[in-house]
Amino acid sequence: LQNGIADLYLASFKERVGLSDDQFLRVRPMVRRFIQNRFQVANQRRILEERQAQLLNQSNASEAEIQKLNDDLTSLDEAGAIDGRFMKNLQRELSPRQGALAREFHKEFINERLPLMLERLRAAQADPNRGERAAARANQQNRKDPAQRQAPALRGKNNPQPPARKYVR
Repeated sequence: LQNGIADLYLASFKERVGLSDDQFLRVRPMVRRFIQNRFQVANQRRILEERQAQLLNQSNASEAEIQKLNDDLTSLDEAGAIDGRFMKNLQRELSPRQGALAREFHKEFINERLPLMLERLRAAQADPNRGERAAARANQQNRKDPAQRQAPALRGKNNPQPPARKYVR
């Protein structure tokens, strides 16, 4: 999954930003690391949130356990600044115009394309026989009302849900 997302990101990124082959070769490992880090942070967040729910439902949970959980969540929030570090590292390899295009692409990919891909994947995993139809309905619904999209786990705290766009035909 991570490799597929990284491949899609790279192919689209190269085209939209106008990377040379040399730039592409320098940027590729950064993108792969970034996607891997995003998945790790999302997975850690999910585990910690499950643990938080367990602790809060226990009447006898120790203060030390709750404090450790709070510390872990705070550390994870600090690690959530990976988007900013990623874009900063990319800037070194890009022209100023490419940098602006990269920021625009990244924001769109993380806030729009990635959630759609994850929705399709979840729909296919939930019911393999109806996965494609469910994904098509989810995709159609997202086109109709982007304000009602679910926030994916990979968005993180530093990439809030973008404001709804009004599409005019």
